[in-house]
Amino acid sequence: GYQNNAFGYYALKANTTGNQNNAFGYSSLSSNSTGASNTAMGQWSLFSNTTGSSNTAIGKSALYYNTNGHENTAVGTNALENNTNGGENTSLGSKALKNNTVGGGNVSVGFKSMYNNYDGAGNVAIGKESLYESINGSSNAALGLNSLKHNLGSENTAIGNNAGSNQTISNQNTFIGYNANTSLSTGVSGNSINNSTAI
Repeated sequence: GYQNNAFGYYALKANTTGNQNNAFGYSSLSSNSTGASNTAMGQWSLFSNTTGSSNTAIGKSALYYNTNGHENTAVGTNALENNTNGGENTSLGSKALKNNTVGGGNVSVGFKSMYNNYDGAGNVAIGKESLYESINGSSNAALGLNSLKHNLGSENTAIGNNAGSNQTISNQNTFIGYNANTSLSTGVSGNSINNSTAI
């Protein structure tokens, strides 16, 4: 490989033909073989990457398990840690999108936002623990602390702290405002609704 930079014990240790990679920190990009144009900064960042390219990982164990996922950006300790093949994800915040493995095209900003996402795609979560429990829900937009926190559904929009937070398997709903969802539910966790609006 050419035009690579490695600083730290075991950084880029296994690289063979990968080019234009930057690894800063203990075991950063340690398993990379042919992946190119990656930047890893922090202990164990992009540790398992082999063929993935154009990834940026900043923070301890950021994108740790990524192997061939492409064009991901992870900033924060354990951000996108369990991602393996998912691509085009952006996570900003400690443990943001931590358990994502194959989901793609997600944007997650805030501590533990989209924490449990596995293969959901095209979601936007901004705020601490927004879309926290979503596993494979897709095309959701959550803006605000705990917005859509317990929801497992798809195509929901929630704007405001706790908006839609006590919905579980709800789809195609709109929640706007602080605690928006009480007018559509009993306030008991486990409620599911569809095609509704709460303001």
